[in-house]
Amino acid sequence: MRRDMTRRFSGRPPPNFRWLWRSYASLRTENQPNALSDSGLGDAIRGLTASSSVPVRLLTLPAIRLDPAVEATAYYVVAEALANAQKHAGSSTIRVSVRLEREVLTVEIGDDGGGGADERAGTGLLGLRRRIEAAGGTFELDSPPGGGTRLAAALPTRNATAG
Repeated sequence: MRRDMTRRFSGRPPPNFRWLWRSYASLRTENQPNALSDSGLGDAIRGLTASSSVPVRLLTLPAIRLDPAVEATAYYVVAEALANAQKHAGSSTIRVSVRLEREVLTVEIGDDGGGGADERAGTGLLGLRRRIEAAGGTFELDSPPGGGTRLAAALPTRNATAG
C-alpha cells in the first residue's frame, strides 16, 4: 500500500480523497433541523433551550451564518450536552456559550450538577468527541465528582457570512 494512502490526516484529506470528504460533509448536514437550516445556529439553539426542563442561561450566540457542516456540528454538541445535563447531572442551571473568534467556533456548555461524567461510560460523549474531531475540532470534558460538568468544543470555521 502506498505510504500517502496510509498516513493519518488532520482537517484536509489527500487530494485523491477530496471528493469523498466533500460527500461526507454534505451527508453530515443533510438531516439538519429546520430551525438550523432556516434561521441559523443562534435561533436553533434558542429553540433547543426553550424546551429544557432545567433553566438555561444563554451567554453568547453567533449572529452570523456559518458553514452548514460547522453549524450542524455545533448544534448537535449543544443538543447532546443539554440532554446529558437534564438526564444525568441533577443540575439547577445550565450555561451555554457559542462564540466565534478568529475562525474558530467555541461551544461551551456547563452545569452545576453532580459531575462525574465519563465519556468511556457510554456512547453519547464518545460520539460527540468523534463528531467534533471528524470536523477537525477539539473536545474537552471537565467533570470532577461533585463539581459540575463543563464540555467545550472548538471547531474550525470557513465561509462565515453576515445574516
